[in-house]
Amino acid sequence: MMKKLYVTGVLLVFILLVTPHSAFAHTHMVSSSPEKDEQVEQPIDQIQLDFHTDIAPLSSFTVTGEQGTIELEEIQVEGARMTGLLAGDLENGTYTVDWKIVGEDGHPMEGSYSFSVNVPESAVTEDQTEAPAEPEDTSSNADTSANNDNGNAAADESVTAVDPDTNSNNEATADTAVVKERASLSMPMLIAGIVIIAVILAVVLVVLRRRRS
Repeated sequence: MMKKLYVTGVLLVFILLVTPHSAFAHTHMVSSSPEKDEQVEQPIDQIQLDFHTDIAPLSSFTVTGEQGTIELEEIQVEGARMTGLLAGDLENGTYTVDWKIVGEDGHPMEGSYSFSVNVPESAVTEDQTEAPAEPEDTSSNADTSANNDNGNAAADESVTAVDPDTNSNNEATADTAVVKERASLSMPMLIAGIVIIAVILAVVLVVLRRRRS
């Protein structure tokens, strides 16, 4: 009898210890953007849900507002994060997010939360309004093109017009350069010739002195 009571007590303790862990082991949402009960005052383009463990790619969620179900362009699942891209801006009002996921332990989980949108009309107008493109000033472009043509023509004339005096000066300069180049070449040769002659004379004098002695 005591043995049965002992076994029963051990089983009860085991159940009490295991049950809370198994309950908390299931995946649950830890944060979101927009957050629960948040009032959004700026236009948003996506809704993001974060869970405490990785979730399966088949996980999804829906967004429902006063006007009905909101269209989502795409739902992306990366690790423990699920992101839904909105097809358009959300109107002011209250919205409910209903999510259904499969956690890494294989257990399906679901939940929901709400948030509200209260975007001032000025913020929506600034987001949707674009600065109009300034019209192109065709007259200034035409003037610029004409000026460029005139400048090109003047450049051509300045290139083709050759001053005869300039040609003669260039020829004289070229001749002078040739003379200088020849002079620079002949000077070392003249010096070398003098040195060679001096060496020959020195050798001849030495030979003559030796013969006389």
